[in-house]
Amino acid sequence: MEDKKKMLFISLILVILIVAVVFGIISYNETKTTKIEPQTSEKTKLIEEFAKLNGKRDKDGNEYTKVDLSEYMPYTPIDQTKMISLLEKQKTAIVFVGNTEDEETRVSINILTNLLREKELKVYYFDIKNIESKIELDENGNVITTNEGTKDYQKIVELLKDNLSNYYLTKKDGTKVDTNQKHLSTPTLIALNNSKVVGIHEGIEDFIPFNKLTTKQEETLIKKYKKVLEPVEATLCNSKEC
Repeated sequence: MEDKKKMLFISLILVILIVAVVFGIISYNETKTTKIEPQTSEKTKLIEEFAKLNGKRDKDGNEYTKVDLSEYMPYTPIDQTKMISLLEKQKTAIVFVGNTEDEETRVSINILTNLLREKELKVYYFDIKNIESKIELDENGNVITTNEGTKDYQKIVELLKDNLSNYYLTKKDGTKVDTNQKHLSTPTLIALNNSKVVGIHEGIEDFIPFNKLTTKQEETLIKKYKKVLEPVEATLCNSKEC
């Protein structure tokens, strides 16, 4: 009788141990699969910069496009020094040039984020809001530069000038004016292979601020972005950067 009790007690302990081990494995796997990659302070700051205009309106009452990068954040913010390094030191990378307060950037980054998520790619984000040059038209329609931009910004434009389009401004009557100047505009997606530009796309075709993109516009932008990503996509994946 005592032997039976001992065997029953031992069996019960074994069952408890087995259940505990199985439960522990399941819990570990659940934790591993649902783990969210911790964001660096710079990434968190960028997420917040985009989010702070969500639900807000511009001076004319137009509501900004919502941008929420908190669930999936494929962008690593970089500064001017890093951007110059990418362009000079035989680097292979993808860079999205934007401005968190620019409506065209906000629309395009939502489309790009979905594409990057699908391809499991990570890219650099370079914000030029506070460093770019300011080129405008005066009251007579003449092109004037009101801000030269930082020296590093000027150097970046110089390094990219052969790949950038001429910068156009629009008069009140809708007439386009060629400034005959190179300007790093937002948004711009750039692919670099050994620091050589192998893909670039600027802006959104026929973009009208605060107007919802047509299906054709969205499909065209996705096609253009895929074309930019294609030359370096495999290289980045092979180097575990995606």
